[in-house]
Amino acid sequence: MILKFLFAALMIYLALALFKKNKVIDNKVEEKDGAVDLVKDPICETFVEKDTAYKVKLYDRIYYFCSEECRQKFIEQKKSKGD
Repeated sequence: MILKFLFAALMIYLALALFKKNKVIDNKVEEKDGAVDLVKDPICETFVEKDTAYKVKLYDRIYYFCSEECRQKFIEQKKSKGD
């Protein structure tokens, strides 16, 4: 009787260990193919990825833009305000 109990406990432990291992593998796949960081374009208010080529660093903050036109509008606004 004790042998059957130990065998059942061992099987449950192995099943849970395999389940946890698969979950970790799935999380790694999700990190590679997962969501991208999006930020709002301050001019047209669309959401763009942080790895966009259109960005401006002003003091300690980075602004991200959907296009060169939006980036230029932002620069012109900041120049006219004196910021």
